[in-house]
Amino acid sequence: MFLWKGDLMAVNTLEEFETLPESLVAEFVDGRIRVFNSFTTAQHEIRNELLVKASQYLKEAGLDACMALLFHANVQIGNDIFEPALFACEKEILTEKRCVGVPDWIVEIATPQTVSWICATKLQKYMDAAVPEYWIVDMEARLVLVYRSSASQTGVEAYSMDKKEDIDLLWDTWKTMIVLRPI
Repeated sequence: MFLWKGDLMAVNTLEEFETLPESLVAEFVDGRIRVFNSFTTAQHEIRNELLVKASQYLKEAGLDACMALLFHANVQIGNDIFEPALFACEKEILTEKRCVGVPDWIVEIATPQTVSWICATKLQKYMDAAVPEYWIVDMEARLVLVYRSSASQTGVEAYSMDKKEDIDLLWDTWKTMIVLRPI
């Protein structure tokens, strides 16, 4: 039996996490299970738009044979298990249950209820793991914050969701990152 305290389960183990229903949106981070509300319609629309655009590019570039683009799936980095809105990774690090290892690209779609979790805890975890590119889509601010991490540097850039030239530049830099990623 699980004990709840807010959106955190009070007694948690990885074994308990593995018994949760797959329909539940949950993460296991720092030995705690955190449960989230399902996506809103607006979040679904944003994720679907990103999924279509990224999938189209992977196919055009001939990368769809070696890379997977997934949503409503888990990413395990070390002992932590996340459920980002969308991610891309090499197919070789996928298991039947999840991606085990560091994806090339992770997208989170922040709401007022999740923004602090996404911009603090998850950002730190993803940067510590050297996720090459991490997007935070901030629906309220209408911004996409892009964190890039490489062996030589880490940086952040902000792109307006309301400016076509920002969105075009965002996708151009993403395409470059995907093509030039170390294999």
